[in-house]
Amino acid sequence: MKKEVLKDIKEYIKENKGITLDINTMKNTTIKNGYSVSLAGYETKEKDINKTMEVLKDYIKAVKDLKKNNLFVGVWYDEKTQYYYIDISMIINKRREAEKIAKENKQLAIYDLKNNDSIYLNYNIKFYSIYKKIYNNNGVLINEIIETTKDTIQEVINYTQLEKREVYYIINNKVENRKYNIFIDYISINDYVEGL
Repeated sequence: MKKEVLKDIKEYIKENKGITLDINTMKNTTIKNGYSVSLAGYETKEKDINKTMEVLKDYIKAVKDLKKNNLFVGVWYDEKTQYYYIDISMIINKRREAEKIAKENKQLAIYDLKNNDSIYLNYNIKFYSIYKKIYNNNGVLINEIIETTKDTIQEVINYTQLEKREVYYIINNKVENRKYNIFIDYISINDYVEGL
């Protein structure tokens, strides 16, 4: 990698307290919407900017080796701890999905690209996942795929057009007992994410 490119990246990090580096352009990403989510196993921290740049070079190589689209090398400086945090991240469009992936990767926060702000995660949130049932031509259930998530029972009711008692039946019975045809299209399940 050219020294001039590294120098430009280093200056950008110092001026902006971080970067979401697009390895194709070797510049800060131009993506202005969505949420940056770090991947577990690809994160480290350094006190020194020069050591940070060494780690950054290794992570750029790792992203190229992973050969996946939508991966970035992120660096951010935390003024409280005075550490540079370096990671490999992906950008997710929807906040709920970004939070879910971040929790699966044991992250403390996601980064909101639109508002240039960290969103710290609450590991004790309750939300409702609504699944769409997929049937084969013979009417046999072959899969259940997540269609959306909602924060409240009322949002679930509005989305599914089911009555409150029907939604509670599905939730409380964990959808194992499908007695009524009115539930043929949707399944709703409480989803809890345990703390770290």
